[in-house]
Amino acid sequence: MNKNFRLIAIIFSTLIVLGALWYFYANKAQAQDIKQNFILTSPSFNNGDPIPSKHAYTDCGGNNSSPQLAWSGAPAETKSFALIVDDPDAPGKPWLHWLMLFPANATSSLPALSEDQKFQFPHSQLANDYGTDHKRYDGPCPPSGTHRYYFTLYALDSDIIASATTKRTDFFNFVRKHTIGKAVLMGTYQAR
Repeated sequence: MNKNFRLIAIIFSTLIVLGALWYFYANKAQAQDIKQNFILTSPSFNNGDPIPSKHAYTDCGGNNSSPQLAWSGAPAETKSFALIVDDPDAPGKPWLHWLMLFPANATSSLPALSEDQKFQFPHSQLANDYGTDHKRYDGPCPPSGTHRYYFTLYALDSDIIASATTKRTDFFNFVRKHTIGKAVLMGTYQAR
């Protein structure tokens, strides 16, 4: 009887672990699996083209001004947007340049802003990989070679919740759970 109990306990525990893993990976893949279904553009650069140096980080010869962005065709059910700008070619891990949440009814474009200017609509920005006090856009500054920079705008089916505006893990979980569409614009920048 003791052997049967252990066997049942092992099988039950294994099923619980497998179920938890399936749930985690299914939710993790949710935002990644959504194909691009609306359009993100910039008058500063076309998809796949070099990003002008005025949008580069100041240490790399730029003005650190964010590029103007505009989008169209977002799903009708969109209640908020999340913008993530990252460099997947950075050494070690993708480098996060911008994390931002804002209501869908706030705007359909983002103006080009210098780092000391503020958006004129409700929004939340989280710290990027330049430091905890960098709650803003910080531009490209690759250590060597040419890097790709992905501007990904996620359409979300939920209003913004407070916890998603303070912690990165909550931000990414919120985006992963509520993504119903995305648009991607990629630019490149070469080390100077």
